[in-house]
Amino acid sequence: MKSNSFSLDTFPKKVLENIISAKIRRIDNIKSKKISFLKKSLISIFKEKFYGLALDFDGTLIPIKKRTDYVDPHILDILIKLNKKKIPIFILTGRGKSILDQFPLDNFALQKYILISQYNGARIILGDKSFIFELNAKTFSDYDIIFQFLKENHIKFKQNLSGFACFDNNSNYNLCTSFISNFNKWKLVSTNYSYDILPKKISKYGALLKGSEIYNIRNLNSILKIGDSGDINGNDYDFLKLKNSFSVGEYSSDLSTNFPVINEKNIFLKGPKGLSFILNHITIL
Repeated sequence: MKSNSFSLDTFPKKVLENIISAKIRRIDNIKSKKISFLKKSLISIFKEKFYGLALDFDGTLIPIKKRTDYVDPHILDILIKLNKKKIPIFILTGRGKSILDQFPLDNFALQKYILISQYNGARIILGDKSFIFELNAKTFSDYDIIFQFLKENHIKFKQNLSGFACFDNNSNYNLCTSFISNFNKWKLVSTNYSYDILPKKISKYGALLKGSEIYNIRNLNSILKIGDSGDINGNDYDFLKLKNSFSVGEYSSDLSTNFPVINEKNIFLKGPKGLSFILNHITIL
């Protein structure tokens, strides 16, 4: 499938300056050459021709504190316009079945151009419910050992296709981080809702890679990527560390990717507000 494309209009000068300043504050003892590289990396986004749009759901398409909300009508309208032009939209979420209840697939005429990655990449389907891929964490070695660890330490968790979604305090998070570091095939990633223990082979990046093959997008740089858990331990980091990405939540110190959205008043636009700001600058080519 070969899709149409879109570009991102350059943000106002003051917005660019505020984004650069926010990034610089994340980097210790940054040299002038690195600042120059940082600026060039940000500006290059507005010179790119994009063939797809990748979005996290909770904290990006809907507010993190309002997980039962539906997608804002203005954002939805822009996504529908992209869909009509056969531009693939990748919804990369840690959710399972509930994403199908909250993301309004019926509003899209060309549902095969919507790809939904559930359980942090463990299952991939298209918007028309066509099955693409599934990987079950229970088939990975050490699954039972991790299960027993969580039970014995009285950590609140739920099992799902990608592994374990844990809901507990910071002390248990640190305990889990230390424990999982002993397993080279497993990882722990955080969200603004939970922290998840899952095999390293399951990831949003992997889902994006598989999706790009479906839509014949040869370079992941040609996909605009937006999430909210973009810190180095976040569940969006593995795709937000790629070129041409923004975070409307936590972001990393990477020089060339994962840029925050800071408006002209130097206010960090989070969640749907940040997403809306970015999407308002889209021009369909």
